[in-house]
Amino acid sequence: MKLTRILLLLPLAAFASCSSHPTAQPEGMEFEPGLMRLGGAIGFASNGTGVLNGSAVQLEGTFGYFTSENIEVGMSGDFDSINISGSADNLEYTALNLFGRYYTSTYGATRPYAELSAGLGTASVNSFEENVTAIAGAIGVMHFIDSDLAIELELQKSEYLLPDTSGGDTSSWGGSVGLAWFF
Repeated sequence: MKLTRILLLLPLAAFASCSSHPTAQPEGMEFEPGLMRLGGAIGFASNGTGVLNGSAVQLEGTFGYFTSENIEVGMSGDFDSINISGSADNLEYTALNLFGRYYTSTYGATRPYAELSAGLGTASVNSFEENVTAIAGAIGVMHFIDSDLAIELELQKSEYLLPDTSGGDTSSWGGSVGLAWFF
């Protein structure tokens, strides 16, 4: 759990060290092998039925590495606070995920992408705690506001696989906005 919180704080430290002066938009920017990315996002999700039923506010920190042109692999740390339907208590969900992301063609300073991820997490509220396996798919766009700084918009569909004792699996649709720093 401490590792997840550290991963969430890394992007904030990275953004604080970024230069804030504008440069020319990176027309035709290509993501080459060896390039790295730190990112952070805040989002909202609507969960379906089961234990994780309700609406959630999500925080995410990411680190990615480009293994080949336009292909990024990495790790993300997630923290969700889920307002459980019919309860005064919020359920907290923390997870570490591995992801793979493919960036399509450049459109000016904008790069669309598709992402797949899988991870392990813990859902807890009061004395209840349950391990959760999550898989997700996402589509998004990244728009560069500087040569190494971009704004991300993403739409994600997640499936949470829970042990049989917890009341069944659940899924969610969510959207997020974030910043990404490339180095």
